[in-house]
Amino acid sequence: MVSSMSSWGQSKSSDEDSGSSWEDRQKEIMEQIRLRMEQETNWLVCGVVGHPGTTKTGSCFDCRTNDEIKEGWKVLVCDIDDGAVSTWDNAWDKDPDIEIYVPNVYHYDGNPDWVNTAKNIQAWVALAEEKVKNEKVKAVVIDGMDKLSQAVNDVLRDSLLSSSQKKDMGSLIKASANVTVPPLSWGIRNDVHSSIFNKTIALDCHKFFITHVKPVYDGPNLTQDFVGYEPDWHKHVPQRLLQIVHLRKERGDGKDVYYEATLEKCKTNPKALGKTWTTFTLSETKGNDWFGIEDFRLGQFSDKHANKNENKSTD
Repeated sequence: MVSSMSSWGQSKSSDEDSGSSWEDRQKEIMEQIRLRMEQETNWLVCGVVGHPGTTKTGSCFDCRTNDEIKEGWKVLVCDIDDGAVSTWDNAWDKDPDIEIYVPNVYHYDGNPDWVNTAKNIQAWVALAEEKVKNEKVKAVVIDGMDKLSQAVNDVLRDSLLSSSQKKDMGSLIKASANVTVPPLSWGIRNDVHSSIFNKTIALDCHKFFITHVKPVYDGPNLTQDFVGYEPDWHKHVPQRLLQIVHLRKERGDGKDVYYEATLEKCKTNPKALGKTWTTFTLSETKGNDWFGIEDFRLGQFSDKHANKNENKSTD
């Protein structure tokens, strides 16, 4: 019996069945290296984390400079959270270059149909890839990584049910509650997530992945203690991100409210870790003022720390 590992050491002809010769693969390797050397921009692969209403979506929308807006650069948004349209309408006057797609599908009883939603997201990623190649795209945004995690979990549940169990798809979670998941079947969930996440990361533009936070508890089941919050996304997401920005709402003096952002991970510039921005202020005396995150517009995280008076774009 021939070991399965032996195929890795076979001659050049062994690759012919896969459609690429040994020489073709070598050319592809050198071409990838050449293109990387010529690339002028290191793309952001940035997680954007926070409670609802902390300017996550608005900060990602505001990732273009004024010149890029005038030149018609696009921001492509897959809005799984289904909340971005109001920001686009109210704050951006329905800018046609911010293209929002809501992939969500629902069953007849109003419950989410995550199986078909996941297929829609896959189709959106393929379309985004074409647009990035052929149009001026500054960034792509997946808004709702927590919802994506829920979607791929339901894809797994769906794969484990028989036809009779699927009759009432509105109760997918209930129907699969007592179904045992074979160890290898978890790969179905992970593969669907990877088909979306990995292909998005590979796009030649800036990438933003938005998610909410979820509570974390510690202690025995009956006496669990709340210990804080953590990002709500698939476990493989944070290790692939190059940067993570956490947004929050802070109370200032009197009735003033400040929306703050902090850079919590930055593999591209560790010196910038801990950098903070004020993205938005609400003040009865001074009025409301939008700042956003200037480093999103610049497409890189510098270690020059911004303050409340310096982080508004002046492009």
